[in-house]
Amino acid sequence: MIQLTTEERIIKAKIQLQKQSPFFAHLVMNMKIQEDKNGKLPVPTMGVDPKGNAFYNAEWIDSLTDGELKGVLCHETMHVALQHLIRLGKKQMLIWNVATDMAINWIITQEGYQLPKGGIIPDSSGRVEIETEEGKKYFDVPDKAADQLYEELVKELPECKCDCHDDGNKCGSDQ
Repeated sequence: MIQLTTEERIIKAKIQLQKQSPFFAHLVMNMKIQEDKNGKLPVPTMGVDPKGNAFYNAEWIDSLTDGELKGVLCHETMHVALQHLIRLGKKQMLIWNVATDMAINWIITQEGYQLPKGGIIPDSSGRVEIETEEGKKYFDVPDKAADQLYEELVKELPECKCDCHDDGNKCGSDQ
């Protein structure tokens, strides 16, 4: 069997999305996807900027199944489509990212896409379990916007103590 490069796997996933889901394919096709060779990404997975550019860690992408890769591409495009980075404002970045991931991952899984283990993935009933200092907390995702989930999370999770929210810089991670 021929071993595809990371870039070839991404192209293959884009083509498969065209057949499976024109909506997600349209979003993915309009996104510039490139390897993060200069360390722009705060975590070793994949992320986007507000302009729709996606940056990925090739080693992480190569660890995904083809199904997970399609799910991740859909996930990242939804951050751009729903303007999550633009809507961050003075919100706590880490908590906002958790809220947006919860909302996006519910949509993605309801559309039948797979996501890699370890992400914030609602169960089949739409519930997410998050471990806090006080123990496990459960959040129901269906029919809620990321903004609603953020308000619920902010009440339950510790406050971010960084200085990055005042000058528009971003802290935190994605996925």
